[in-house]
Amino acid sequence: MQLGLTWQHNQPEGELDEWERALELRPQWTKFSVTMGNGQKHFEEETIPWCEDLAHLGVQPVIDLRTGDISSFARSAPPVDWRWDLALKRFVNERLFGGFAEWAGSIVSALGGLCSHYEVWGECGCMYAGQRFFDGGTYPKMLAAVYPAIKQANPEAKVWFGGHGLNGNVNFWQYAMQQGAGGYHDYNNLHCFMHDREWGKVEELLRGMFGTIRRIEVETRGDPQRPLAMTEFGWPSHPDGGGIPFKSYVVDSVLSCSEEEQAAWLDASLKLFEEEGVRVVIIDKLRDGKGDHWGAHCGLYREDWTAKPAVEVFRAWAEKGAGTEVSF
Repeated sequence: MQLGLTWQHNQPEGELDEWERALELRPQWTKFSVTMGNGQKHFEEETIPWCEDLAHLGVQPVIDLRTGDISSFARSAPPVDWRWDLALKRFVNERLFGGFAEWAGSIVSALGGLCSHYEVWGECGCMYAGQRFFDGGTYPKMLAAVYPAIKQANPEAKVWFGGHGLNGNVNFWQYAMQQGAGGYHDYNNLHCFMHDREWGKVEELLRGMFGTIRRIEVETRGDPQRPLAMTEFGWPSHPDGGGIPFKSYVVDSVLSCSEEEQAAWLDASLKLFEEEGVRVVIIDKLRDGKGDHWGAHCGLYREDWTAKPAVEVFRAWAEKGAGTEVSF
């Protein structure tokens, strides 16, 4: 199993070098987004140079292909509440997924050998990240459009399902598989952040999740061995200890771990993932951000760049991963 890390790739002037701090930990992978609508200049001046640097450094990127705002993505549709109107959903499915697929193919073609791994709209099933648009029936239609476009642009490219599995729940992916998504992704990509704060319950949920995945793969494809990976995983910590509520966009709150628990549970999680056959785990993130949302506090470093205990856990697993081969 190989390890990756997310960090702030577009480095602000005057800040400590996040690239230097991240690479010191020897990640084999990283992830960042390329967003439809950001423009060719952004792609040429930032995305391509990042990928060139990563290739030189031996770090493989997974690029999350998405569009920032579905309401603008569907801007040519009638002015209705696009989140709930089924006719508009059908319009987007039939007319605009093709445009997104064409754009995705152009990105993959332009990057060529600089990137071979593409996540299609990370956390599409999340009511916040997916903007309440995607469901298990809509997303397979997008994959059906995007998958052949990516493969045509780069036959060696791998398509990763948009990260799913929050708290061990794979219902979104299960329904997508039943609607035909199995033929349109190469990696089953999990974002199984866990909100329970008792390790026995966490382990039970995670083991059950992997068992469900294997069962559904057999039922829908006859093969339980589609590669498993994670483009985002981590535990939110608070310097004052566990049980402190963080803000969430989809539940009332998410409780913190202590920094010691963050390190211990990260280590235990990675052991479990390795046992379950996960090939790549990308930890989100290098450093804590601002604000009171739980996702900003999963960093290996505090915002002031002092190290949490989880830094050494990551370092040990990354060193182990550097000596392994991952087949695709």
